Amino acid sequence: MFKKIAIGAAMCLLPVVASAADLPSRTRAPVYVAPPAFTWTGFYVGAVAGYGFGTQKSTSIFVPGTVSVRTDGFVGGVTAGYNYQVSSFVFGLEADVMGSAQKGNGSALDPLALLPSVPGGKLDWMGTFRGRVGYAIDKLLIYGAGGLAVGGAKGTLTNVTSSLGGDNRSASGTQYGWVIGAGLEYAITNNISAKIEYLYADLGKKSYTMVGPVRDITVSTAVKSQVVRAGLNYRF
Repeated sequence: MFKKIAIGAAMCLLPVVASAADLPSRTRAPVYVAPPAFTWTGFYVGAVAGYGFGTQKSTSIFVPGTVSVRTDGFVGGVTAGYNYQVSSFVFGLEADVMGSAQKGNGSALDPLALLPSVPGGKLDWMGTFRGRVGYAIDKLLIYGAGGLAVGGAKGTLTNVTSSLGGDNRSASGTQYGWVIGAGLEYAITNNISAKIEYLYADLGKKSYTMVGPVRDITVSTAVKSQVVRAGLNYRF
C-alpha cells in the first residue's frame, strides 16, 4: 500500500520538476562602478588672449611736473602651471609670458622752443610668475593669484627742441614689479578647461636717458598695466 502511495506522489511531482528545469537561471545584477572623482591636481599648459590698458607716468627736469601717457592694446601669450587639490581647496603655481600692443601718446611742453612735444609710451611684452589659491565646486574653480611681474617698456619724445632743428628720441628697458589678480576656470572635459581672469601689474619705476644732439633728457618712468584675458588650458 505504501509503495503505491509513493509511486503516485512521484508521478504527481514529475510535471513540477520538469517545469522548474525550464526556468531561466538566476544571475547576479551588474555591479555599478562610480567614475573617479574629478580633481584639479596636475600639470597644464595653455594659451591666453585679451586686452590691456594702463599708464606710463614720467618725470624729468626737462618736462616740468609729471607726464602721464595712457596705453592700451591687445595682448596674447602662453601659460604653464601646476595645481594641487586638497578637499575643495586648490593650490598652484603659474607662469606666463605675453606679447603686448599696449601703447599711447600724451602731450607736454618743450621748454626750449615753448612748443608742444609728444611723449609716447609702449609696453612690448609682460610676464608673470604667480601663486594661485582657489576653491573648487566640482569642475568650477574660483581663484585669486599674486606674485612677480616683469615687462619691456619703451618711451619716446617727438619734436623736442624744434626751434633748434628738432629731434625724436626714445629709450627702452626691462622693469620689474608685482601682480595680483582673480579668475574663474571651468573644466569642459577632464583634460580641457577654459578660464577668464583679471590681472593688475605694477612694474615699478625706472630711469631712462634719451640722448639728443642738444642735450640729454633723463626721465623716471612708472609703468602700470591692467589685463582682462580669456584662455584655454590642456591638463595632463
